Amino acid sequence: MSRPIPTPELDAIGHATPAAGTTADAAAPGQAEPGQAGPGRRVPLSQQATEALRRAILGGRLAPGERLVEERLSAELGMSRVPIREAIKQLVAEGLAVPAESAPGGRGAQVAALSPEFALELIEVRAVLEGLNARLAARQRNPAVLAQVQVVLERGNAAANAAHGAAAGELAALNAAYHDLLATAGANRVLQDLMRPLRERTELVFRRNSTERAAADWREHAMILAAVMEGEEELAALLAARHVHRAARARLGPPRADGPPGTTTAPDGPPVAGASPHADPPPAAGRPGRAPCPATPPDAPGPDAAPGPDEGIAPPPRRA
Repeated sequence: MSRPIPTPELDAIGHATPAAGTTADAAAPGQAEPGQAGPGRRVPLSQQATEALRRAILGGRLAPGERLVEERLSAELGMSRVPIREAIKQLVAEGLAVPAESAPGGRGAQVAALSPEFALELIEVRAVLEGLNARLAARQRNPAVLAQVQVVLERGNAAANAAHGAAAGELAALNAAYHDLLATAGANRVLQDLMRPLRERTELVFRRNSTERAAADWREHAMILAAVMEGEEELAALLAARHVHRAARARLGPPRADGPPGTTTAPDGPPVAGASPHADPPPAAGRPGRAPCPATPPDAPGPDAAPGPDEGIAPPPRRA
């Protein structure tokens, strides 16, 4: 392991709070700030260990294929091997680690290394679920939650466009806060339970070159939020699914062109069930008191154009 793994402080509901002197895990709106765990509320060591190891994997401190040695991790985190063992079991259940039989020597576990094929399968499912969640969020239009999403969006834009660039950990924390709050806006607990472990696993993909595409990621986030705030369910769903595909394509390369019957290949991602990549979304109705969805400039590339390294997503052209 190249760097020690810091043990996170957790708030009363299990959210991690920033380690001293770091900015990568700044608390998002609606999450507890450091020290808000409350009197008499002690987070189990196994949960602390799980969070610390999860962050180490997603942050790149533990590389794909690296062994998770209980004795070494116990020394790094300053706790016994029992909570470390429980944490490793949880990471295996989440797909961030592989079980003992897959590890060299048949003992312990190791950080999962996603094959390109399996990564695409994860992306296909996440795109569908993110699209559904955006549709539900546009239907609900919860002003309190969307206001929190807007705050995170502003922070993300600022970090992505910082003069000296933002740390990958900071961008990842803000990205997670954006998607978590948008899931809250969707107000479907079953969907949230399905998306949470899936997001953890796909972060192994999205962490690659995350700083290089940061500006484009946050422009796409802005367009999704604008569609949600307008109540444009179809547009929000399409933009959310395309965002997943484009972000994955930037990190994995071109998508595959095949798919099961009844699917079509999205221009910037793997097959999306029930989606037509060339179909126009319904026109925006424009509601008083809400910011309109950004329109596509006349000279902007069409929906089939692949984005450049710093190019944001443009919504499909609206019918006159």
